[in-house]
Amino acid sequence: MCLPERDSAQTIPRSRDEASFVLGVLASLLFTGWEKWVVNQLKDIQARLENERNRLKELKVKLSEGALEEREGSYGKREEAATEYSEMEKQFTSLQRTREQLAEVEHALGKLGKGTYGLCDFCGKPIPSDRLEAVPQANLCLECKARQPKAGGRKGSEKEAP
Repeated sequence: MCLPERDSAQTIPRSRDEASFVLGVLASLLFTGWEKWVVNQLKDIQARLENERNRLKELKVKLSEGALEEREGSYGKREEAATEYSEMEKQFTSLQRTREQLAEVEHALGKLGKGTYGLCDFCGKPIPSDRLEAVPQANLCLECKARQPKAGGRKGSEKEAP
């Protein structure tokens, strides 16, 4: 596209059509730059989510193996059995939380594939970019997350709708 020739001293478009043309070109350039930025951001988020998925899968395997080893151990005295049971319970809790986190990451990757990443699962409104930067697997906007009941005194999974 070529812009109409003009005197360098002239700063105001000559007509409404010329102004529309200039604005269209500028908007196109801005949109192209914005589009590239968005694509790069989404690629970065996808890479972060995939790295987190791999980390959680490895952790899940380690926790599963540790839990199996604990179950196979022999229990001696009552105090030792209680200690071993307590440790086993902690490992199962960690394993469950790892499974939940992995499901959240998988859900976010699925949303990326569908083109719905960044939209709240409950209300459909955009999730603020700073929230997605901090928690790439976030699937609820802050409003919906605030209305969600807390699960057992800890931060709950975002899977449930408020």
